[in-house]
Amino acid sequence: MAALAGVSLASALPAILHPNATGLLLWDLKYLAVWLGAAPLALLLGALAPLLARRSGGMAASALAYWMGAGLGLGTLAGAWLGLLGGWEGLAKPALPAATALCLAMAPFCARSLRAPGVRFQAAVAAAALIVVALCLAGVGGRDVDPARQFEVAARAPLPQPAASAVAAAQRPDVVLISVDTLRADAILDDGVDTPNLDALRARGLWSQYALAPAPSTLPSHVTMLTGTSVLAHGTILNKHKIPDDVPRLPEELRKAGWLTLGLTANAVIDNRTGLGEGFDLYLNFAPHDPYYRAAREVVWKGPRCTWLGWLLPDPMDKAVLIRLVQARITRAESGAAPGALMRDFALAYLSDAAAQPRPYFLFLHFMDPHQPYSPDPSVAGRLSAGLELPERYRGRPAGDPTMARALQSHLAMGQEDARAATRVLHAVYHEELLYIDHVIGEVLQQVEKTGRPTLVLVTGDHGEQFGEHNLMLHNNSVYEPLLRVPFVLAGPGVTPGKLAIPPFLEDVAPTLLSLCGLPVPAAMEGRNVLIIDPGKRARIAVGPETLAFYDGGWKLICAYQGLGTSSAELTPMALYDVAGDPLELDNRLEREPARVQVMRDAALGLLQAARAPEEQVMTPEQQAALEELGYAGLFGDEDQEAPAPDPAQGPRR
Repeated sequence: MAALAGVSLASALPAILHPNATGLLLWDLKYLAVWLGAAPLALLLGALAPLLARRSGGMAASALAYWMGAGLGLGTLAGAWLGLLGGWEGLAKPALPAATALCLAMAPFCARSLRAPGVRFQAAVAAAALIVVALCLAGVGGRDVDPARQFEVAARAPLPQPAASAVAAAQRPDVVLISVDTLRADAILDDGVDTPNLDALRARGLWSQYALAPAPSTLPSHVTMLTGTSVLAHGTILNKHKIPDDVPRLPEELRKAGWLTLGLTANAVIDNRTGLGEGFDLYLNFAPHDPYYRAAREVVWKGPRCTWLGWLLPDPMDKAVLIRLVQARITRAESGAAPGALMRDFALAYLSDAAAQPRPYFLFLHFMDPHQPYSPDPSVAGRLSAGLELPERYRGRPAGDPTMARALQSHLAMGQEDARAATRVLHAVYHEELLYIDHVIGEVLQQVEKTGRPTLVLVTGDHGEQFGEHNLMLHNNSVYEPLLRVPFVLAGPGVTPGKLAIPPFLEDVAPTLLSLCGLPVPAAMEGRNVLIIDPGKRARIAVGPETLAFYDGGWKLICAYQGLGTSSAELTPMALYDVAGDPLELDNRLEREPARVQVMRDAALGLLQAARAPEEQVMTPEQQAALEELGYAGLFGDEDQEAPAPDPAQGPRR
């Protein structure tokens, strides 16, 4: 009891002394993270205090226990301060035991020289701490937050005034490029998933069974989409890499020709700091930036390094505890709509504004909804998953829980059948996200049609998602087809309806749209106009964090790689598939086709050596935390896969 009282008082000092009431509300998560790690150690010290007191002599066991608890609390607080509060998390882990040891060393001196509070006071403090912690863990006093509240359509930024060059382009078509994050190509072609608006667009347009993405992650694919250059040419291999200034950009080419260029995005990975907004007259990102989100991100991201939880619990258990703690304190407001609703509302408003001007516009519209955590809008939730039940071990949390996919991946690798059944539930919930996306895209297309102006519309995605294929979940952890095949539907003036015989690449998006707008395609753009007959076989590389896929005709070679962009680059073949005849990649022919493997490896190695070496972005701690929240920077530890941390505002459902 005495040790618990000491650690509780010391851990609470910042909250007690904090001068700002709003700031005080942010302290509960940090206090709990500190206290939950230190309290078990305090109880252990309290049990050892009588033995230590007898050996040292001249002090009461209760006083020693109290001052050891206080020393433990102060030491923990000093170490945690560096990371949770001061921003120097790199120093926090070594500082935590050092500061704690120093403070504990002072405990015998304090026990001899200073009076400890009375037993009744200690009991009251320990009881109060336990009650407060219990109430916090039960969710009492938690907060509902709605990220959409910080974005008001009525207060939107005005469109810039047209330049003189816009007059020359007044008769050219408007362009709407819609990118849906994490959308598999087969999802919009699934007969069991009702997508009437995308179906209608496909019926009047040119479409492909799939297009090939250059990477299994967000930023590299969007850079390729908007620049017409391959991932090896622009060197943005991972979400943390920098976009070179010298690559051509679709919005810049359109803007120079007189188009208004507008970008509306929903993922922090492609916000303004990345440089993806270059060439846009107005580029807005609607990823939530809420102080409570920030506090939650700090706890989940830094807590394992800055508190005793990271020392006492193995990874990823420490993160799981902190995630549950966040979910107990912060929940998303039940009145909040899906992220797609916010993007739709701003798109409709800006489409109306843009149509009021004589110049053509280019709208790049990005939807985030299918990204994990899978949390369909209430209007579609349960429509496809209602008849499916999670196996017993996965019950008690929603199917969209971000930690479940990670658990499933481990269980799938062990061949557990209940994991396979749970995967089917998650896949159905994911498809429900698409039901809603189809609905909001339909509303956007209705607004486009109301203007009566000629408009090109292209719907695609950045990468797919895995649901048990090769025992994998999520994305950015392989280069298998479920991650690289994305939708491709193009409609508008100059487009003859039909199905493409040869799947396009995302490199083809920018050249195709420029050609349809009657504009020249920069020589640096490697893609082609998909309306032109294919000039012949094109070699293709898609690059993930650790592996790449080299396509040659209908064959695909998967290799581990090192040294991209250097003469010392290395490739280690891992699998060879005849994807033309084996699209599910079930038959690895690596050992049976050694000659083909050698030829493809040599060709891929030459491209790898000639690639542009990646450059990392310079990010603030807040920007890094935004990546950690989504899981892009390996929040869960062993893989740099996009296994998102729970939305800090996620409670029972998002």
